[in-house]
Amino acid sequence: MMVEGQQRRNPKTESFDYSKGNRMGHLACFAGGFWGMTSQVLPEKSERFMELAKGVTQSCRDSYVDSPTNLGPETFSNTGASNPGNDYYILRPETVESYFYLWRLTKDEKYREWAWDVVQALEKHCRTEFGFAGLKSVKTGQKNEIQESFLLAETLKYLYLIFSDDELISLDEFVFNTEAHPLRINPSIHQ
Repeated sequence: MMVEGQQRRNPKTESFDYSKGNRMGHLACFAGGFWGMTSQVLPEKSERFMELAKGVTQSCRDSYVDSPTNLGPETFSNTGASNPGNDYYILRPETVESYFYLWRLTKDEKYREWAWDVVQALEKHCRTEFGFAGLKSVKTGQKNEIQESFLLAETLKYLYLIFSDDELISLDEFVFNTEAHPLRINPSIHQ
């Protein structure tokens, strides 16, 4: 899930060259949950997909704990460094989305603990008088004064569900779309 490095245009060939990098974007942190759910529907590769799920989620978790605010930057490397200019945090849901899926699938208490760390970091660094704000930098904790709509629609929803009973929006009965809206699974699909 590491993203490509620098894109460079070769003036002689008019084509683009890509150098491999070790950067990852916060948006890719959804993949932990994706691979976790994939492990449930492809039993012949279940172990491998769950290993991928846990690895991606751990990388995203590392980006959070490596920052002074305990919130993950927009892009980061596997060396623990955020990329200059991309160390902002806009209340994204992808990491806690993966925590949610891995909690539901494994019951490993660490995913709830990690989620609680996010709750505490949001309260400490993002809370404002009338809601929450993203951060201009996870290093300084300076707020950007913008509350993105996905904070309520996704981030807080996944955090709530991590600490709720599994029967509240059961993964056996519902699937979430990319905006975290639960959609009931057609029962005839299970037959």
